[in-house]
Amino acid sequence: MCWYATGLRKNGVMRALWGVLARHRDYRFLLSAGLVSLTGDWILNTGLAYYAYALTGSTLVSGSVLLAGVAPQIFFGSLAGVSSIGGIGGGPW
Repeated sequence: MCWYATGLRKNGVMRALWGVLARHRDYRFLLSAGLVSLTGDWILNTGLAYYAYALTGSTLVSGSVLLAGVAPQIFFGSLAGVSSIGGIGGGPW
């Protein structure tokens, strides 16, 4: 269930989070830098897929470029998730 469906917004959780952002300048900079970096990553991936399509005219190549960018995240993210819960080589518990 989402935070807004449970009534947490009425209890001031969001107000407290915005208060942290208002008080801590460095935290605002960190979140802003993360947003800029994430936007740049999406633009890069879109541009690479478009460039591959422009060079080859093949949507298969364009899709392969996108898949090559996402596949390591899916594979290693899955391994990290399994190992964090103790599935591979023991976990924190």
